[in-house]
Amino acid sequence: MNPFIVIIPLLFFIVFLGCNQIVMNDGSSDPNTENGETQSNRFISIAIIFALWVLTAFRSINIGNDTHTYINVFRRIANYGVMDSLYMEKGYQYFNLFISRIFGNDGQALLIICASI
Repeated sequence: MNPFIVIIPLLFFIVFLGCNQIVMNDGSSDPNTENGETQSNRFISIAIIFALWVLTAFRSINIGNDTHTYINVFRRIANYGVMDSLYMEKGYQYFNLFISRIFGNDGQALLIICASI
């Protein structure tokens, strides 16, 4: 398994946590809310978002109506490059080509990257 498959999504997640800290800590203070309650809500929010991300990123290609099709297109582009005859948009084909050049022909990498975006 390519180590970048785990490292890149974790970097996206760390950036998300940083943005989450900026948004949730907007400088306003509610006198009815204690600091511990705010920290607890933040932790629960982060835990839920992380759990949903894991479920989305590491799902099987058999889950979903069109996931199998997108993985097949990804593998075709990884093997043959961008094609004019393919029914996908050029930008999406180049996106797949970029991911395949970094991570190889592993369709799970596409799912992880798309879940991280």
